[in-house]
Amino acid sequence: KKSSVLLLIGRGVKPISFDLDQAFEPREIAELVITYYTGGSLNELQIAGLESALKSLKEEGISMTSVFLEEDDFNRLKVELARAKEDKLIHDQTHKAILRAIEKFRRDVVEEYELLSYSGNATLDTNFIDKITEKNNPMLAVIDFSTDGAPGVPLQLKQLVVSYITKLLLKQFTKYKIEGKDRILLLVIEEAQNYCPNLEVYPIGYSLARDNLAQIATQGRKFGLSLCLVSQRPSFVDPVVLSMVNTY
Repeated sequence: KKSSVLLLIGRGVKPISFDLDQAFEPREIAELVITYYTGGSLNELQIAGLESALKSLKEEGISMTSVFLEEDDFNRLKVELARAKEDKLIHDQTHKAILRAIEKFRRDVVEEYELLSYSGNATLDTNFIDKITEKNNPMLAVIDFSTDGAPGVPLQLKQLVVSYITKLLLKQFTKYKIEGKDRILLLVIEEAQNYCPNLEVYPIGYSLARDNLAQIATQGRKFGLSLCLVSQRPSFVDPVVLSMVNTY
């Protein structure tokens, strides 16, 4: 909302928005929400409890994006979690921790930064990937996390966006491979240590996108998806990701 770049909307500039259903299954959303709340640690009890509730809603035909966008669906998620606690499927402390996590996720991602959107309105979706990788008209897209483009936005939220983009790329390029489509893309990550950190020497507390970037580094080229990391402090970058880099 505070970005000066918003003045350029309509001239090749669009606000960032994404649809959870396009990239994530309930398990992955549960991991994302809990990790976003804890700052990097994975609590399996919390993840399993949230995953089960999200699965129940999905089986009822409720989209994962709607769960966080719509007040009624968000309240239904809370009801599912309360039922799990009453049935002793999750402990009281686990229940309280999950509630804190989903409230923080919704407060930051939906209410303050308005990042979630339904398919068709989301600016970062499969159509976006199709468009920028079109063989006859390839494009350059810049996700602007500069002080002009994203003033005051915490690193945790930037990692969330990168986590979504990388997961979307992995799924879409796997689909291209299965369908026999020849698509290529180079993903360039500036300040790479902020998105795939070596937490032993650069303990920034969050690493939401690290696993996805490691997967792109190790497997992406088979699908036409390449990774370029830019950093002034390569020792701060995750060693697993760095070990797969073939050109320095």
